[in-house]
Amino acid sequence: MSPLIFKLDLPRGPDHYWKAACDFGPKGFTVGELFWATNAKTRGVLSEWIKAMVARGLIALIEKRDVKPRGQFVYAVVRSTSKVPIDPDIKHGRVARHLWTAMRGLPMFTVGELAAAASTDEVVISHKSASDYVRKLELAGALVVVREAKRKSLNSGVYRLKRSADTGPLAPREIRAKVLVDRNTGRPIGQAEATL
Repeated sequence: MSPLIFKLDLPRGPDHYWKAACDFGPKGFTVGELFWATNAKTRGVLSEWIKAMVARGLIALIEKRDVKPRGQFVYAVVRSTSKVPIDPDIKHGRVARHLWTAMRGLPMFTVGELAAAASTDEVVISHKSASDYVRKLELAGALVVVREAKRKSLNSGVYRLKRSADTGPLAPREIRAKVLVDRNTGRPIGQAEATL
């Protein structure tokens, strides 16, 4: 059976939250309004993101509406920019970001060299994390295997990021998708539901 190829309408997470928040303009938005304008999985996830942006001074509380039972907070973006603010305190994807950045700067690397180059004082990348990420990118066809790893020495493999795969600073991210497939034709039906 041939592999399925289909276009995913992917959740875009904080990038999408920021753009949607900016679209509300100075009149602002509630958590519920932003929730319906974005692809957030839950209101709780969105509330945490808003709190982080308020703490950084990028979003401000502009009004508290007297709505039963607990009131309703209205927020607005302090200064709208096209560049999406990245919260350094959000750990989601931090390891991948470090590995991807190091990989883009190295002409060739072993897993051990990649882990060392990607590690900082704040973020230590384990050999296993680097190995798992390299394996995923290799399977996806994003890496050139310069030298195959020996079975007893997994660190002996040498890799290089393909130029065509180096599309920018944002690290590729693994997603899980659910899709309905027509078993008669082998083709997907409708849109896939994907989670990051």
